[in-house]
Parts: sequence; C-alpha cells; structure tokens
Amino acid sequence: MICITIILTWIHPNLIAPLFNKFTELEDTELKLKILAIANKNNIHISNVYIINSSVRSAHSNAYLYGITRTKVIVLYDNLFQSMSQE
Repeated sequence: MICITIILTWIHPNLIAPLFNKFTELEDTELKLKILAIANKNNIHISNVYIINSSVRSAHSNAYLYGITRTKVIVLYDNLFQSMSQE
C-alpha cells in the first residue's frame, strides 16, 4: 500500500494534472520569495511555485503542495490572485 501511495503521489501531479491544467511558474518574485520564506521557516524545502489556470473550470480558489523529499512544489490556483491580496 505504501508503494502504491508513493507511485500515485508522483503520477498524479506529473502526468495526470498537466492533462487538465496549464502549469506556469510564478513570475512575481516578491510573492515567490515570501512563499519560500514561509516554507523554509517550517522546514519545508520547496523546489518551485506554480500557478494553474483553474478559473477556466471553477470559481473556487485553492492551493496545494505535492512532492517527495526535495522535489516538493507549491501549486496556486489563479483564482487566488483574483479574490485575495498577497497578505
């Protein structure tokens, strides 16, 4: 069961999610540095921060973290930028 969970943890964000969403790297350097600082403060090593185009299909905002070991990535829905401030 552990092996299946680890495999699915890799398969979904790397193979399945890109079929339905467009992933782009967060270009706002100031916001990216703030997010990485919060992660580092909590001993979470993040390799990158992405934005996905979820506004095409949904109006809700969300974010998630995926990855194993040092390949963790934060994904932000583009709706977050429309409905919330950086704070």
